[in-house]
Amino acid sequence: MNPPIHRRMPAVAGSFYPANPAELSATLLEMRRKAEMLIPKAGEEATPPPAAIIVPHAGYVYSGVTAAAGFAAAADGKYKGIILVAPSHRVGFSGIAIGTYTRLATPVGDVNVDIPLQDKIAALADGRMIHRSDIPLKSEHAMEVELPLIQEFFPELPVVPIITGQFGAELAEIIADRIAGVIPDDYLMVISSDFTHYGRDFNYLPFTGDVRGNLKKLDLEGAEKIASGVVGEFQQFLERTGATICGAAGIMLAMAIVNRKYRHSRGCIICYTNSGELTGDFSHAVGYCTLKLYGENI
Repeated sequence: MNPPIHRRMPAVAGSFYPANPAELSATLLEMRRKAEMLIPKAGEEATPPPAAIIVPHAGYVYSGVTAAAGFAAAADGKYKGIILVAPSHRVGFSGIAIGTYTRLATPVGDVNVDIPLQDKIAALADGRMIHRSDIPLKSEHAMEVELPLIQEFFPELPVVPIITGQFGAELAEIIADRIAGVIPDDYLMVISSDFTHYGRDFNYLPFTGDVRGNLKKLDLEGAEKIASGVVGEFQQFLERTGATICGAAGIMLAMAIVNRKYRHSRGCIICYTNSGELTGDFSHAVGYCTLKLYGENI
């Protein structure tokens, strides 16, 4: 007997992405076309299909193509489902939250939730590091903006959404120890995160000269630390620079999980941009970097 339908309705359609189904479908198709031009042709890239991708979650006009490039880089993978990890912007807590939704609605239809896997992860809930609650998921844009992209690139795959609270490398390693063995090896992890938020509104002004160049330099240094596969190196980068990467906890969790599934893990940068490139306003700018993480059993 199937469980009752418990549908999460869109919260940011019409602001972060089009609410009209026809307009959204056309936007996704155009984003995919542009993103595929950023991906190396078959045979030009020696790395295996990614175990995880890190993609931005700003409005599509700002970071949609950059995000789509991550999905395009994973499009040839033989995946059975997706673990979608996004940071909490509105609800403060430590650890991760697993919801009870069975479907995730978008203007172009529903994304099915892998209910047995969601329940299996939720069974590990301890009220301290792992929580079962719909509250962090209900209005979280960082999760929602990835759903139409999943529908475009992986229309048949079920999803398990996970929302991360605030934590660092130590807790990321502990949570990874708890849940890595539950996540199937043939599931793609999609980690939703913007990179540095620069400006007075974000209370982050580490430099005032050549903001365009310094912002890119800072973000790409952080991306290289992620690509190293060493969680501690990324944590040290965050502590040293104070870089305001909103999905840092989810990134560290993904790195730790990939490290447990493979003897060696690596990453590479797919593409980078920032909002200043579009608006021309570098007094208030957010970086968008897409990466892929992959494992090597050697």
